[in-house]
Amino acid sequence: MRRYAYFLSLVFAVGAIAAPAEKNAQADAQPPLHVYYRFDHIEVLPPPFRDAGPAVLAAVKKEGLNPELYFIELRYDYPETSRLLFDLWDVRAFPIDPNRKGNPGGQCRTVEYDPGKKTVTRIYGWR
Repeated sequence: MRRYAYFLSLVFAVGAIAAPAEKNAQADAQPPLHVYYRFDHIEVLPPPFRDAGPAVLAAVKKEGLNPELYFIELRYDYPETSRLLFDLWDVRAFPIDPNRKGNPGGQCRTVEYDPGKKTVTRIYGWR
C-alpha cells in the first residue's frame, strides 16, 4: 500500500509540472508543486514572486545568510493575507527524507513579503 501511495504522489507531482497551463490568471501565477528555485536565477521566478525577488535577496543578505546555500520554494499566504512566502531550504537538507519532520539541519527559513508595501515583513526559522 505504501509503494502504491508513493507511486501516486510521483504521478501527481510530475503531472502538476507537466500539465498545460490553466487559462485563469490565478493558475498562471501559481508555481508548480515542488519546484525549487535559486537566488542566482531570480529572473525565472513566476510573477508576482519575480517582483519580490530582489527585496528578498537583499533581506537574506542583510540577515547574514548566504543566498547560495538555499533552494527557494514559493507559496501564497492566501486567503489569510496577501503575503508571498519564500521557503528557503538549506542545500545541506537534501535529499529530503519524506519521513523527517521540521527543519532538517536547523538552517531552513521562511521569508514573508508584503506586495502591498513592497517590503519583507519577517524572516523566521522553522521548528
